[in-house]
Amino acid sequence: MISAVVFDWGGVLIEEPSLKMFSYCASFLGVPVVKLRKSYTEYEDAFEKGMINEDVLWARMCSSLGVPPPTIPSLFSEAFRKSYIEKKEMFEFASTLQQQGYRTGLLSNTEYSSIKRFHEIGYPMFDVTVFSCEEKVRKPDPHIYQILLKRLKKPANEVVFIDDRPVNIEGAKTVGLHTILYTTKYRFTHDLSALSSQLGTLFSQLEGNTTFKRRKSLHPS
Repeated sequence: MISAVVFDWGGVLIEEPSLKMFSYCASFLGVPVVKLRKSYTEYEDAFEKGMINEDVLWARMCSSLGVPPPTIPSLFSEAFRKSYIEKKEMFEFASTLQQQGYRTGLLSNTEYSSIKRFHEIGYPMFDVTVFSCEEKVRKPDPHIYQILLKRLKKPANEVVFIDDRPVNIEGAKTVGLHTILYTTKYRFTHDLSALSSQLGTLFSQLEGNTTFKRRKSLHPS
């Protein structure tokens, strides 16, 4: 029986922020978005593992882009703040699950600059958080899911993990987690319903949330 549900952050709990973030940063620096994104991919792994800080990131990127680095304390934090749009129904769902006795968690590939936003808002509906920059490992490395399970104090077969990226879903499967690939809220309710025999009362908690009213076409036949 499922006893814990874990959510990805960007793309699941909030609208995927990366496009708006890169657009904001590119405009601030006066460079094309395409060039900024290409430069970022060289340092993304190290940045999200907490191996380099934001000052080092911008120094290296701006050197290759031929522009001066930003002088504000954290351009990344500012861009994230401007791009941050919550999916209210997902946070409400997490809160309902916690109130019903399920363990809840958040597992995200992210950087210290963005974690500040998480702590500023405060999200008490999550019992456990695992951020890649703090653990020095990113999804889909199996080790980060093992860290998650240890923190949850639950076996893999009692945990559902929700993520919007197939590669991270495959990583979770390697350690035995139940998984749901998030695409839309309607597809999500359908996929959760498909697991209902294993989830016990979990799906009923979702159905009770009025923001998740399903379209008729998605009812199982």
